[in-house]
Amino acid sequence: MENIEKQRKTLSGNNEHDLSIEYLMDECDLQYTMTRDQFDKISEPIFNAIGEALSNFKNNLTAKNINLHSIELIGGGSRIPAVVALIKKVFGVEPSRTLNSS
Repeated sequence: MENIEKQRKTLSGNNEHDLSIEYLMDECDLQYTMTRDQFDKISEPIFNAIGEALSNFKNNLTAKNINLHSIELIGGGSRIPAVVALIKKVFGVEPSRTLNSS
């Protein structure tokens, strides 16, 4: 799991990353290069669910006459370019990432 988290973090800022897991099974190592496009493709069901949740939230705000002025993202997952793009698409606002998440 630690290697997957490292892969996600690295692909959030780079277009590709080499994944290496020693002794994955029966003394066999895994070495693989993953691109951000591949990551986005395998994560598509998750991104679709996030987009749906964002749209529902926006609809709820609209129904209550609440205007959204800004969005602040915190946490590692908020650095994923596809998530940031979804927020921009749904809300039409560039999300900010200035808060210290620790």
